[in-house]
Amino acid sequence: MEMKNCSNSDNLSSNQSFHSEDESSLVSFRTGCLQMDPGTLKGKRCQMFQMIVLPFIPIAALIIQNVFLLTGATSALRISQEINGQIRVTVQVDTLLTELQFERTDVAYFMFSNSNVTRLQILDRFLKTDQLVTNLSTLVDDEVLSGKDISFQTHLQAINLQRHKILNLTNLNTSQCDDDALEEMIWYNQANDLILDQLSRTIRETNTGLWKSLVAYKNMMKTIENFSISLVYGFYYYCRGHLSNRSLARYVRYDSLAEEYLNTTMYFSSDVFQKYGKFHVNREAFLHLKSRRNEIYANIIMGPKFTDAEMYFQEMNEYIQLLRSYQGHLRDVVSSEIQAEINSATYQLGYTIAIVIIVTVLSPIIIVIVQNITEAIHTYSTVLAKKSHALNQERRRSDRLLRQMLPMSVVKELKQRRQVPAESFQSVTIYFSDIVNFTRLSSTSSPMEIVIMLNSLYQLFDSRIEHYDVYKVETIGDAYMVVSGLPKRNGILHAGEICTMALDLISGVKIFRIPHRPEETLSIRIGINTGPCVAGVIGTKMPRYCLFGDTINTASRMESNGEPQDTKDVLDLIGGFFTEVRGTLEIKGKGTMTTYWLVGKEGGLPRSVELCTPGYLKPILTPEFVREFLGDNMEDEDAQVFATSKSSLKSGAVSSQKSSVTS
Repeated sequence: MEMKNCSNSDNLSSNQSFHSEDESSLVSFRTGCLQMDPGTLKGKRCQMFQMIVLPFIPIAALIIQNVFLLTGATSALRISQEINGQIRVTVQVDTLLTELQFERTDVAYFMFSNSNVTRLQILDRFLKTDQLVTNLSTLVDDEVLSGKDISFQTHLQAINLQRHKILNLTNLNTSQCDDDALEEMIWYNQANDLILDQLSRTIRETNTGLWKSLVAYKNMMKTIENFSISLVYGFYYYCRGHLSNRSLARYVRYDSLAEEYLNTTMYFSSDVFQKYGKFHVNREAFLHLKSRRNEIYANIIMGPKFTDAEMYFQEMNEYIQLLRSYQGHLRDVVSSEIQAEINSATYQLGYTIAIVIIVTVLSPIIIVIVQNITEAIHTYSTVLAKKSHALNQERRRSDRLLRQMLPMSVVKELKQRRQVPAESFQSVTIYFSDIVNFTRLSSTSSPMEIVIMLNSLYQLFDSRIEHYDVYKVETIGDAYMVVSGLPKRNGILHAGEICTMALDLISGVKIFRIPHRPEETLSIRIGINTGPCVAGVIGTKMPRYCLFGDTINTASRMESNGEPQDTKDVLDLIGGFFTEVRGTLEIKGKGTMTTYWLVGKEGGLPRSVELCTPGYLKPILTPEFVREFLGDNMEDEDAQVFATSKSSLKSGAVSSQKSSVTS
């Protein structure tokens, strides 16, 4: 009993291992940030949410980034356009500044020289300046030209009065009148100072990358203004032969400021520095101007030198005109740079808007595409899960069928794609049995009746051998072959297991009735032999676990003789079995051998035969494949056979035959 329980527990554990392997393939997996099972509805919704929201985060970040870039580009474009407008105003105001400078030098030339310049020519200059002021007033607001203490427009309202004062002083023709005229001409300086202060304030408020060019442009304007003022005092010196201390101080001041502003301009503009360096190459003109400046600084009293005055006036005008060309170059540089900034800001604004539009338009499309892809993946995963489940079910069926055909150890090796080698066993016990008079019974019965009878009988046998440490090798017709001691070795217990099983099967046959002939019973012949053999899987298609060796042949002969000492010796060693000497028999292919009858076991069988209902007593007697072949009309016949079988069981008719064992 103990050995049988161990065998059953081994079979159960092996079956459980196969079930665990099958179930492991169906274990749900978790994925995503929240570790949800995508196979469930909640998992699908969570995965859908992740697939939509997570890609939207970088899209939203890209949109926000481009919105900030768009804001910056818009601000840069606005600032560049404001600066461009200020530059245009500066150019227009600079035109007025230049015209006032021309008017100042022309008035000085008219007042202090003895040339033939007429009052009519001066009035034409005044008219030209007035026309420019009128045009500029319609383009520029008053605030643009406002000074610290006085409005430029208010200051210009006194221009005609100031002009008449200066021209009236020329009629007196006295030295005091000349000094007064110089004082009155300071009005031009004040007007130009208002313009320069406002332009300087505009440039200081400009926060842009071209501030160096703007500073150089502003300083060049101040350079020209200061040289233009110093020209008046220098021209006065050569026309009158002397400067008062106050006039000399003003000349030195404006000339020094002009030089300082010029140096600053060259510091901030390399182009001006290079251009001015070319002027220094012309040593004669440069040294001549320097000599004139030194003469004025010396302020030696002398008589009027109108020729020198004319030359000085012409040389200084040419020099100032050269500086104005530098100013024009700086103006062009500033305009080109500010236009480049405007173009860059416009380009940046354009492609930023394009990116924002593209991202905004593509975002819902991407989300819809991701949603559709996710739904397709979910649908595919659902179908795949169903297919996998069906495949696993089919695999379990095939595994169960495979375990019915081959031993468990062989099945495991085959599933691992290993070549199953043949194995030699030193001692096993082979069981053969067949039905007595099976040929006569087959000739008088239909094939389906024979199939139903054999199925019922073998169901009975199969239900009995499950309680023993044995392995059913095969059934061929009425032959039934069982072995013990392989594929799992069990020492010397294999003979006892087979013999006990044989007695158990005989007890079962005693109550078995032929389904289609309830009044008749069956008798079986059993042959048992113990010895060595070799076992292995034969073939690759429909593989079979086959046994080879003389032991199998001997057991088959014992069965066919129906009535050699190896099994007898093992049974004697085990003890508890009753045998009878049958005698010596001539065995085909083996010669003369002593055989024994197995008649019983001490203490009887370990269980009552009636504890397990034979297969033929079940309500459905027809095999499944027969039912599929014949259809549902077999149910009535099954019920009929079942009723007949029960009545036959009550009659207690018994027919059996002893088992023959080798010695």
